[in-house]
Amino acid sequence: MNLSSILRQLSGAWKVMNGRVEGLSEFDLTLEGFWRSFGAVFLIVPFTAIAVLSEQAALSAATDMPAEAPGTGFFTLRLFGLGLDWIAFPILFAFLARPLGVSTHYVPFIVARNWSAVIISGIFALPHALHALGLVPLPVLSFLLFALFVVALRFAYLVVRVALAVPPMMAVPIVLLELLIGIVIELSLSRAFALPI
Repeated sequence: MNLSSILRQLSGAWKVMNGRVEGLSEFDLTLEGFWRSFGAVFLIVPFTAIAVLSEQAALSAATDMPAEAPGTGFFTLRLFGLGLDWIAFPILFAFLARPLGVSTHYVPFIVARNWSAVIISGIFALPHALHALGLVPLPVLSFLLFALFVVALRFAYLVVRVALAVPPMMAVPIVLLELLIGIVIELSLSRAFALPI
């Protein structure tokens, strides 16, 4: 996928994230475009690396230990968690779409979800980068991440509403389901491999 195509998908995602249905027309909603949207995860990897560096700095500050570069194993596990989170919800929702009556909107929704995740990850990466560079203290980082979490939930809600064309009472549980899946994966990996949460 070339740069202009990626920018077009991201432009469509930004519009959908802001409740603009015309953003759907900018997506490649063919079967090939659907599968290509999963490749957007590679754009998230650098943002994950930034978050890992920030987490390492926060852990060092909390334990009064000198900051160290995160090991390859630690970063690999984070990427594994990202991969699980990336595919778990689309797989589960594939089984739920027909009973919920939204199977015809499944492809646009997943495509919008995948590309909007790139933008959301980039937004979260900014305060992480400032913290990793020592420009933002941990309390401020925590506040910023919480504020961005609320914003991200709003974006996710609008993606569901626009791409699935569902009412609020159906959109909210879908957003919460994806959030729950991510939390379960994160907690499971943290407990299994003794990672900092």
